[in-house]
Amino acid sequence: MQPLFRSSPSKQVLLILLCLLLIGAMLLRNFGLLINCLLCCVGVFGCEFACRDYILSKYGGLYEKGVLTGSGFISFSSIESIPVATWEDRTSAAAGKTELEIVTKKRGIVRIQFSSAEECQRTTDAITAMVTGLQR
Repeated sequence: MQPLFRSSPSKQVLLILLCLLLIGAMLLRNFGLLINCLLCCVGVFGCEFACRDYILSKYGGLYEKGVLTGSGFISFSSIESIPVATWEDRTSAAAGKTELEIVTKKRGIVRIQFSSAEECQRTTDAITAMVTGLQR
């Protein structure tokens, strides 16, 4: 496994606390049925988003069957092509890029953000080495 990124959990914890405050605001004051429902929905969805982001960023990386990113799992069998991998001179064309585009069969184009261009290049090389039958 090769990790893709690691983020500090402080953003997720802060978001969960903020969402709990939104839900708790309904206990202090009655905003009306519609506003109470909206506050509750925003709080629940925000907590779900923060928990998913924390879990996926903690375990995100390259595995033997696919790539686990912030947007979910991409199996190697579902990858149709990587546009940057079809270029003749990949190293100069991808220099400075921190975003990788992967074309999948079901989800279409998936973009993965990296913290550095070097990490993006290493991941591109690893994926192209692991995926058999990649369209070029």
